[in-house]
Amino acid sequence: MMKTAKALAVTALGIALAFGPMVAASAAPATPDTATTASASPRYEYLGGVNLWEFCRKLGHRDVTNESPHTVYTWYCVRQDGSLEDINMYAACQWQYNKQWAKPAFWDEQDEYSWYCYLD
Repeated sequence: MMKTAKALAVTALGIALAFGPMVAASAAPATPDTATTASASPRYEYLGGVNLWEFCRKLGHRDVTNESPHTVYTWYCVRQDGSLEDINMYAACQWQYNKQWAKPAFWDEQDEYSWYCYLD
């Protein structure tokens, strides 16, 4: 029984040594296309900042304001009657850059002036 166990262990070790390097060698290298695609970061086209005043005026509002606590989330158009209306940042980017797929983003949510538009 001991000889059989030793023989199986030696056989298993031989198989691992014989086939292990081939398996590792075939899986390790990547083709240049795969390596480039896998490691490449998404590419975005930066369009620029957002002119919220112009956008609100285009909608027929009298002004734009940033309410306290003054973050990227607290921009509003000021209607003619003084009430506030949320700003659709997607619409603002698409209108300003005349690009249907323009998207909004911001650098820092605590900096109300960090909105920008991009294409992905």
